[in-house]
Amino acid sequence: MKKLEVVFLAGFVSSSDFSQNISDYFPVSIGNSWTYTNGIEKSTEIITVKSSTPDDITKDGTMLYLFESQYQTAINTSTMYSIKGNKVVVLITKDALGRYNERKAPFPIELAPIGQEWRQNEGDNEYYLFKTDKSSIKFDNKNFEDCILVEQRIFIDGNLYRTNKSYYAYGVGLVYKTLQSPGGEETVFLKLVESSVNS
Repeated sequence: MKKLEVVFLAGFVSSSDFSQNISDYFPVSIGNSWTYTNGIEKSTEIITVKSSTPDDITKDGTMLYLFESQYQTAINTSTMYSIKGNKVVVLITKDALGRYNERKAPFPIELAPIGQEWRQNEGDNEYYLFKTDKSSIKFDNKNFEDCILVEQRIFIDGNLYRTNKSYYAYGVGLVYKTLQSPGGEETVFLKLVESSVNS
């Protein structure tokens, strides 16, 4: 199992016309679902909120949310999230082979309010730098004005390997994700086709 360390580096940006409640960008009601495709192979992924339950370990009222991903090839993966300190964190993941990876505190942060920066170490030679910003995104006749953009820069052996950009829309959740090479070539990794969540 990889060594994991998350370090928060910076504060916040205030905005009177922009929600800073992270739950507004990460809807967790049971049954919520999102269908995505990518820009190349047109493969689909359906993510569904399967369950929510109180965290009996912390006994502080924190809720756990199980998201399941189903791919076109019938491969399933899942992720257990929680919202702690107005941040979405990852607690447990299950890969396509059914292997579980339980994360330890400080937990990996998936989503945080605008103006945040943090670092996540993955082993001895790999680390990620994150930052969040206010953004908007247009694609396929869809227009999402109020988004949190999460930019993740992946470094291996001190060199930039790739930059991931994820757009979370107000009231909807993740709507768009791209992968960018160090040379600047950007490809679509996920884009929202439909959702059961009403914005």
